[in-house]
Amino acid sequence: MKKALALLLALVMTLALTSCGQKNDADVNNDASNDVQTEAPAEFQSNILFCGSTSLYPIISSLASSFTEGYVKWNAVNPSFPETNISIYVAPGGSGVGVSAAIDGTADFGMLARDIKDSEVEALGENYSQYIVARDALTVSVNASNPICSVMDDMSADLIRQIFAGEVTTWDQVDASLPAETINVYIRDLFRRCL
Repeated sequence: MKKALALLLALVMTLALTSCGQKNDADVNNDASNDVQTEAPAEFQSNILFCGSTSLYPIISSLASSFTEGYVKWNAVNPSFPETNISIYVAPGGSGVGVSAAIDGTADFGMLARDIKDSEVEALGENYSQYIVARDALTVSVNASNPICSVMDDMSADLIRQIFAGEVTTWDQVDASLPAETINVYIRDLFRRCL
């Protein structure tokens, strides 16, 4: 799977690089002062920035490192590219940050761990492209020694939502036979800090 993602990243990088710096039709049409319409040479963008989803961050960071180490210079990716070092930066910040950075042009790629909204697609414009690199899933885990395990085998999605929303805060609210002890909820970012 890592090899397939690396190939996808290579394709995305190549597509991004071949389109970077090209004038669009609006730029040519707005240049009415010239009698002859000519395009400036495309400027090669050797730096690429991915920004957004914290769940995609480790995946894209690993792929970027593998890509950079494997090719080192852009002309190794494609002989028509200049002999400049490959620089790929990956910055976490959340899906909302990723799509905002893509919209305002501060990032080349916005990483989202959710479906993109219609309003965001509209803001990105007609040059918008989407690449699905992975699907994620959520799990809820309970320590095997937790008394809840002797009372129930499964929790409903609604009960889990209530626990994470802070509407159900003690174990006796889940089942009357359990002690009135606080439910400790750990989410991914907090769990990372505990390690």
